[in-house]
Amino acid sequence: MIDMDLLRKGVYYDDLRQTYIIFICTFDLFGMDERIYTFRNQCMEQPELELGDGTTKIFLNAKGLKGRVDEDLEDFLQYVDGKPARSRFTQEMAQEVESVKRQDEMRREFVTLYMEYQKQRREGAAEGFERGRREGREEGIAEGRTEGRMIGTMRTALKFMNAGTPLKTAAKIADVPEEELRDFAKRNGVSIL
Repeated sequence: MIDMDLLRKGVYYDDLRQTYIIFICTFDLFGMDERIYTFRNQCMEQPELELGDGTTKIFLNAKGLKGRVDEDLEDFLQYVDGKPARSRFTQEMAQEVESVKRQDEMRREFVTLYMEYQKQRREGAAEGFERGRREGREEGIAEGRTEGRMIGTMRTALKFMNAGTPLKTAAKIADVPEEELRDFAKRNGVSIL
């Protein structure tokens, strides 16, 4: 869904910028011993047909031996694999890594943040559980599930209607009575075609 973040309303799909997603792996994910695996969205039935969305996914394999890479990338891959940094870039990276490791305060903040996250998660789960029990007792579990499914179905039908599908067709697709869909649409401010 990265594409959704790059496109604003009214912008064409063709206007997507080039996007590179890079995975740095300390193991060979595909088992073919390549240093770099590059993927683009391509049609399986017509290999010459690319989707053209500008997305390239690159997997860097620190264990790979096949394929040519420049000296800097080779040094980086060796550094990721645990070998000493040789190039200026990887030496600077190694210094940053060591600096972060030495910063006790940062480590403590991370632990504190993680503990707070766990606490919030537990409290949220407990609150959700209690809320669910309360609502379950009031409405009945079976009735709530049925109603929830119906609301979900109605919302899906509304999405069809928002996209220009006539009420009669949307009701047929969703397998709901037209009159119920009409009432639901009115309550939710959806104009009826």
